[in-house]
Amino acid sequence: MKRFMVFLTIILSILFSYPVFASDLWDKTDIGLATTSLILKAVDWRQSLYIAENPAHYKEANPIMKEHPSKNDVNTYFAASTLIQMSIAHYLPNKWRKI
Repeated sequence: MKRFMVFLTIILSILFSYPVFASDLWDKTDIGLATTSLILKAVDWRQSLYIAENPAHYKEANPIMKEHPSKNDVNTYFAASTLIQMSIAHYLPNKWRKI
């Protein structure tokens, strides 16, 4: 989790220190892609919380989190990664959001 926080700090520092931001308007395709991505992330988040609640039966395969993360680790990871994902998507030029 410590590596993730260092990575998060570096990414956010680069992102928010960059002098020019695109912030193009989002069209229906952008909104649909973001919505789909967030729904899938919510499913993964819930699945990871289930793994954290049942460490005797399951282990987490995400290399950033521990094999048996706490619920706090899971919530921190997904909240931060969602914030990063949507921040980057917001500032990407319109055509790059669809890649």
